[in-house]
Amino acid sequence: MGAMKKLNIAQFASELGLPVGLLLEQLNAAGIAKEQESDPMSEKDKAKLLEHLRQAHGAEKPAKKITLIRRETTKIKKADSSGRARTIQVEVRKRRVSAPTTVAGEGAPLKELEASKEAVTPVKHKRQLKVDHYFSKVKKLLPEHPNESLNNMRKAVEAICKDILDETYEKKDEGKVLKPTSVFTSLEDMTQELKRRKQLQVAIEKYLAVLQHYGNFGSHDQEPDQEDISSEISASIMANSSLLPLKAVVDWYKAFDLSAQ
Repeated sequence: MGAMKKLNIAQFASELGLPVGLLLEQLNAAGIAKEQESDPMSEKDKAKLLEHLRQAHGAEKPAKKITLIRRETTKIKKADSSGRARTIQVEVRKRRVSAPTTVAGEGAPLKELEASKEAVTPVKHKRQLKVDHYFSKVKKLLPEHPNESLNNMRKAVEAICKDILDETYEKKDEGKVLKPTSVFTSLEDMTQELKRRKQLQVAIEKYLAVLQHYGNFGSHDQEPDQEDISSEISASIMANSSLLPLKAVVDWYKAFDLSAQ
């Protein structure tokens, strides 16, 4: 078998489908000294980068605390800006943290220290609990399964877009012609329609474009190749890079309220 061709940073970034600046940033974070897009990229560099990305969000030390979260959903009635009563779903999260410690003078017995706190999150959108579920899976799957993490990121973004499309359709002004959400079958179509309806902030529009690109990569099965780990590196970089824009989009979605516009 012939030797694999050597790439420079710019060529490797093109192969990954990533901006050169983002790749250089990830390489330096992994302790791989690269400065120019013309610098060479060896197989050893690739392997070191992949190992860094696998560990970036992994638990290197055993957890000292165990956190259990129980979710309960209830409904409350609240008047909106026009004085009409609206029913709002509220999610109550009860968190219990247990920390095992040894009792003074004893070896094996453990004493459980418990702390509880409640966080109340209003559920304003139909798919909000699904979005929370997908977001949780994005973070959980990131260290070992970056492609699956990207798939769940895409599902979260699609659910967000569908909710905003539904809400703007249901509350459209009389005489205004809008298409129902079911017409839009791709994430690109959904984001373009939200832009047309003037519901996207500039920053959110840019974040959605980035997440759409990453989601397209994650939605296609990547053939494993023991000699070429570029696909796994690309998925790891994208999954790591998706967290901040995804959180920004989720926060915007949870704050979105047509009645306040």
